[in-house]
Amino acid sequence: MAIPYLTDEPLLDDYDEAIHQRASGVTLTLFGWLSAIVFPSFIVLSATPYFKWGPWTTILRNITGTIYITYALLVGYYRWRLN
Repeated sequence: MAIPYLTDEPLLDDYDEAIHQRASGVTLTLFGWLSAIVFPSFIVLSATPYFKWGPWTTILRNITGTIYITYALLVGYYRWRLN
């Protein structure tokens, strides 16, 4: 965290910011679509005797839930703040 204070030149410019915004947008879109397809598939499969929630699928379930809860809370917060 001390690097910005040790230099007089900007570390990131508008071009770098645009690249990071684009990369983060594509990353979130990719993971959003993957979780929108994979997670509901696991839910449907869990109703069958062929699938059980194992350690990795439980972790995936918890991470997906946490991401969407965080997103919903932040959307609500920013809508409240901007109004």
